[in-house]
Amino acid sequence: MAVQVDYAMDGIPLLEKLNNYGRNGLNANIKGNEVQNLLSGYSNILDLMPSSGSNAILEPIGARRNALTHKRLREFVSNEFQFEEFGIRPGSRVGVLLPNGPELAITLFGVMSKWCAAPINLTNTWEETKAELKSTRAVAIVILAGAVGNEEAIRAAEELSLGIITLTSAGSFSGLFHFKLLQPVSASTITTGVDQVENIRLSGRNRTVLLLQTSGTSGKKLVPYTLNTLMVGVGCIVSSWALGPQD
Repeated sequence: MAVQVDYAMDGIPLLEKLNNYGRNGLNANIKGNEVQNLLSGYSNILDLMPSSGSNAILEPIGARRNALTHKRLREFVSNEFQFEEFGIRPGSRVGVLLPNGPELAITLFGVMSKWCAAPINLTNTWEETKAELKSTRAVAIVILAGAVGNEEAIRAAEELSLGIITLTSAGSFSGLFHFKLLQPVSASTITTGVDQVENIRLSGRNRTVLLLQTSGTSGKKLVPYTLNTLMVGVGCIVSSWALGPQD
């Protein structure tokens, strides 16, 4: 995915600011607090998604589907990625069990725009998946229709009475899909949503938008990431590598 960004401060595109900061400090350490200052004006993930006609999602040479532009990606996440119709309120946690590919990337963008994504390895056993879904307090899972490993994921979700949403590839553009509700969200698992919502349609920058499972000597742990934490991390990478739209 290209890294160009429309969002601008003082009339200067954010990517250019990050690029300039990186080039000016090539012989010094990139500081997270300084990158955060450059990112200080955004309020949600859509602010940082470009609306240009350049390519955002591309598949390997020879693939059947066309590249997806930044503009179409932004439109899809903003207008077509809707879970509310399935009873999933903004701020709720959603398990993402998808194989690597453009659908995974776009689903993570979509879930993090309003909800909280909990990616889970699709090769897990149903017991492992069940344990991770339980620890994240997910209300539903998202799977790709026909993917290997779906049976285990479905069994785990059924054991916990979670909603099951399937994605089916749509059209000739990379990563776009249709939703289908395979199993409704149980009333007993629906969360009350966000207590104080800055914007009911989009998760605020200080809200947890991603949950990752880690393992170590002390056992498995659930690590929460706010949108701001993720974006500062991305900003540091852009700055340290002095990335531009061509990268």
